[in-house]
Amino acid sequence: MQFVCSFKDFQVIKLHYRRGQEGRQLSMYIFLPEKRNGLPNLVKKLSSDSGFLNSFNYYFTRVAVRDFSLPRFKFSFGFEASTFMKELGLVLPFSNVVEFTEMVEQSHGPFVSEIQHSHVLR
Repeated sequence: MQFVCSFKDFQVIKLHYRRGQEGRQLSMYIFLPEKRNGLPNLVKKLSSDSGFLNSFNYYFTRVAVRDFSLPRFKFSFGFEASTFMKELGLVLPFSNVVEFTEMVEQSHGPFVSEIQHSHVLR
């Protein structure tokens, strides 16, 4: 079952992933601009308004989409996440006083210098 939401300049379809053992429900959102060349404006809107993704989450209608298909694509993205993690309060691994005795034989010295996050969607 899919969920669809329509707005003035774009439509969104929400596809649920299969629920995992933890019971969490993850979804993929696919945005379709109304105008043929409307993608740059939609991307600008998505990136400039931090609350944009949460603003429409309650307007979805459950629909049965019979012939729904996507073209094959590959999307990859990565970023250096250390600053973000430190802002969230994860500072101990970045200090030289932390002990990683459960992970490495050398008890003093190793520390995290940076965290790289990357993902690929196919």
